Amino acid sequence: MVSIRVRVFFVALALSFTLPLAGCGGDQGGEVDTKGPSGKAAAVAPVTKDAMVAHLQTVLKAILGKDWDAAAACFHFGPRAPGKEDWPEAFEGMIKKKELSEAGLAILAEKGTFGTLEAVFAERGASWAERAEVALERCYALGHDGAEVAVFASDDGLKIIRLDDVGKLR
Repeated sequence: MVSIRVRVFFVALALSFTLPLAGCGGDQGGEVDTKGPSGKAAAVAPVTKDAMVAHLQTVLKAILGKDWDAAAACFHFGPRAPGKEDWPEAFEGMIKKKELSEAGLAILAEKGTFGTLEAVFAERGASWAERAEVALERCYALGHDGAEVAVFASDDGLKIIRLDDVGKLR
């Protein structure tokens, strides 16, 4: 039987995921200025389709390698953060439920539509950013044929706020 904490984790994971915004379309992204630790503006690397795919490859490698700390570092859980003791079951469940796979990621990289969260998922994207408690204007998305990925461009790099059905792409 799946624990309540694991269920909450999956709900939070399914309901959250996003990145920064400046431009829209193709492989082009925007560069975002944010405040660094010194309080001065620090440039964040441009968010691109390739950067999102690389981030997804990192999380997939971490999950397959059972490196739960590395996998968790790729996500922004927002107010519904799961307990560390739930990570193994939750992340392994992502693979079992086909939320992410190598084959699906390859298809998403080749055929996915990239842009701001608002541009790619106009009807639902804003609610994902709101639930994750992140700024919509710093969110990006990648989607194709029912697969949905949203990331937030944090000062610490990309953080996934939504990851759904990438492993189901064929």
